Amino acid sequence: MEEIRHFLEGHKALALGGAVVGGAVVGALGVLGWTAFHKNDAGPLTPPVDPSSFTKKNHVYLLIPPRLGAVPSISPFCVKLETWFRMANIPYEVVETMSPSPSKQTFPYIYLNGEETADSRFIIEKCAQRFGKRLDNHLTEMEKAIFVAYSHMIEEHFVITYAWHRYTLGADTFWKNFMPYERLGPMGKRMAGAREFMRKGIQERAWLRGIGRHSPEEIYRLAEEDLQSLSTYLGNREFFFGREPSVIDCTLFAHLCQLLCLDVDFPPKKKLQSEWKNLADYVQRIKIRFYPDWNLVCSPKANGTDNRN
Repeated sequence: MEEIRHFLEGHKALALGGAVVGGAVVGALGVLGWTAFHKNDAGPLTPPVDPSSFTKKNHVYLLIPPRLGAVPSISPFCVKLETWFRMANIPYEVVETMSPSPSKQTFPYIYLNGEETADSRFIIEKCAQRFGKRLDNHLTEMEKAIFVAYSHMIEEHFVITYAWHRYTLGADTFWKNFMPYERLGPMGKRMAGAREFMRKGIQERAWLRGIGRHSPEEIYRLAEEDLQSLSTYLGNREFFFGREPSVIDCTLFAHLCQLLCLDVDFPPKKKLQSEWKNLADYVQRIKIRFYPDWNLVCSPKANGTDNRN
């Protein structure tokens, strides 16, 4: 996740190649990718990004890690941003790469008119201003305050709970289904080292955040409290604040689809089909309305333009 760059900054040996995907440190992926790009004995997973090829004026080039299936990206922050482009009806072009942002060493990032911008929050601000597309104009001041609070809960707390599970207790299922080495080109079995690095990375980050000091049962309880709060607030509304989508819908959808669409046995997920079914229905509504090409978008190598156009 984006804020974990602070963790990477404290580990200078990883900083050059550090990247973040799916709410956990994937510095190993960045390091291995960096190595593949710069050693003669291994070809690159994807070519290094050449910004000079992004020549279209007022055209968004969205750079994300390679798609692996089931969801548009295993990084919720990439899904959040792609969903925002669709909700705001801004055409974009996906570029799959293992090279993280030059400025912040994170995903996602964009190039627009030759300028790189990283971090989904700042990308949305930049593009909203550039294209005059602000999804939150209809919100009241109270709703804007609630938006800030829930955004931080989802992106700074909830994500740690399920990322911790994904890369520790749920790692066998995740790596088998969504990180098969044969899909990752010449890096091949060297990715096995990334798995252990990622496990240690998320455990250390979760420990520093305080969440990792708890038992698995306690961590799941924290996740359930977040989901219960979200379900209660959403109620029977179409979107988080009513009939019109806003940025919080991009955020919530991006994280919920990580639970509902990825086959990783995260225990709180079971209640999304019973007690909090309104959250599952909410995800389905957004998929239908903004991702009519969901299966195509989620497919490996589904890069190119926004496939609705």
